[in-house]
Amino acid sequence: MQSQCIMDLSELMLLMFSCRHHMNSDSFVSQSAIHYHSPYFQFTTQAKARDHRRIAAQQQLIMFHDLSPGSAFWLPHGARIYNKLVNFIRSHLWSKGYTEVITPNIFNLDLWHKSGHAMHYKDAMFSFDVEGQEWAMKPMNCPAHCLMFGNSIRSYRDLPLRYADFGVLHRNELSGALTGLTRVRRFQ
Repeated sequence: MQSQCIMDLSELMLLMFSCRHHMNSDSFVSQSAIHYHSPYFQFTTQAKARDHRRIAAQQQLIMFHDLSPGSAFWLPHGARIYNKLVNFIRSHLWSKGYTEVITPNIFNLDLWHKSGHAMHYKDAMFSFDVEGQEWAMKPMNCPAHCLMFGNSIRSYRDLPLRYADFGVLHRNELSGALTGLTRVRRFQ
């Protein structure tokens, strides 16, 4: 929330300083300065032209639906691009000594309390009741990797131990914060 306020203030200051020389005698900014000559207006116009949400919809790469807000539906052409990117990342990680693992999507909330994540992020987690216990969908991979690490006795010679996990993550982002692929509820 704070970064949004700072960004709005910096945009306002940019607008004010860029329009300063277009002021009339009454010290008001002229409408032409605001709408057509300011760097802010030019920047926002260019940003709209390269908005990934518009381009992805035009090229039929991804779609979003109100019945699953914040979750991208990867259409066939988008899925091809996505899979090529994942394969590229996998080959890069393997060359750096990472081993791929697969972890569960839901955990008992005790794990998140033990790791300290629940104290800070519980409001941003999808949690639910299972047989009288609180469970949550994983919003990050690290606690699951810690469980894997602690599963056997390790020597310092085993370090560094590098895990790569392409599992699905879910975060309960506020609906007003969801923005295309830059702020989502489901990601991988």
